[in-house]
Amino acid sequence: MIGNDVIDLRLARAGRKSENFRYLKKVCCACEIQQIQDSRDPELMLWTFWAMKESAYKAHQRSCSLTRKLNPIAFKCFLDTDTSKVKIEDSIYQIDLAITSEYIHSSTGSGQIVWKVYRNDKKPYTTLLRSFLYGLHGEISHIEIKKGATGIPAYSMEASLRDKPISISHHGAFTAFAIPLINC
Repeated sequence: MIGNDVIDLRLARAGRKSENFRYLKKVCCACEIQQIQDSRDPELMLWTFWAMKESAYKAHQRSCSLTRKLNPIAFKCFLDTDTSKVKIEDSIYQIDLAITSEYIHSSTGSGQIVWKVYRNDKKPYTTLLRSFLYGLHGEISHIEIKKGATGIPAYSMEASLRDKPISISHHGAFTAFAIPLINC
């Protein structure tokens, strides 16, 4: 199981969604809305919750072989100084967060995962993914990204007969990949 999300803060902040109560009620529970409203940086808090929910959703979809159906109000975020997690039904996903002045990256997975955020400069996913995997495997001549019937991505490289799980996210100027460490 693996999931990740990246948020381009320049784009996210421009929308000022934290001031739109109708929007907040569609994506956040009452305690999350209160945390957003009480925050020194409501936009950052909102988009941190969104990134957490999105990465947990991707992992949950993969884990349960679900079709696409994002219902963010059903995902409860818990953000502490030590741990971050999202609860979906009976499942709890531990979330790793990286927050910079430019982006928020959220990831979750069973076991250790390797992730990287790229400023995409309109490059194709395969070019960025080749760069990511080069750092793990060295030169790669062929790479292919595939999506299964439920829309969940996987990749194969070289003459590999086995597809490997990957989580891909993009928003604005950023693209992020996450793969289980076992694939490295």
